[in-house]
Amino acid sequence: MRTPILALASLILATAAFAQSKQKIAMNMDKVGNVEVVTSMTMPASQWDLWQETVGNNPAALKRETQRSMPAYVLRDFDLKRNDMERSFELKFTALGMCKVDKRGNWIFETGVRNADITELGDAKFMYVDNPQEFGGSIQQVFTISFPEEASDIEVGTDAFGKTVFTFDMQTPGQVNASLLAGSGLMIVGLAWASLSLIAGPKMKE
Repeated sequence: MRTPILALASLILATAAFAQSKQKIAMNMDKVGNVEVVTSMTMPASQWDLWQETVGNNPAALKRETQRSMPAYVLRDFDLKRNDMERSFELKFTALGMCKVDKRGNWIFETGVRNADITELGDAKFMYVDNPQEFGGSIQQVFTISFPEEASDIEVGTDAFGKTVFTFDMQTPGQVNASLLAGSGLMIVGLAWASLSLIAGPKMKE
């Protein structure tokens, strides 16, 4: 299973011939399991021109295609910033219910990456690097995950498929209600990923 972030990368990086490019992805979690995703990247001139032609100059289409590539999540607070001088961009949005809660009340955050080499940066912040094979290993994605101060007992483990997961406790104001338990679970189980056509390059039009 691919991560929602890889689905996003498939969209943003589509149509360009990238050579050893680096993408920074910061995931900032709040106390109810929503995650602010901040993706940033700097490109060479040729890649920048192509990126602008496909999605950079059409933020409405970028938002629409991002939502289509992550249909199991409610996405909001989109913000795209470009720096033409530096040939860089920053895409920010919030994914509601990106964490899930199991029947025992344990909070779980799935990376979707097998045997991720996790580095603890301190203050409930972690980092890992991935080179997704969907791009031939030419894209280096540097992930940082920041847990809220309400999170405790954060542990790194693996799921039944060998993918790295974080399990933790969360101090919430009151008991987690049934709708949150069901909603988070359904978002994970019902996740549908971007198709090969999205990776190959969606044609975005207003």
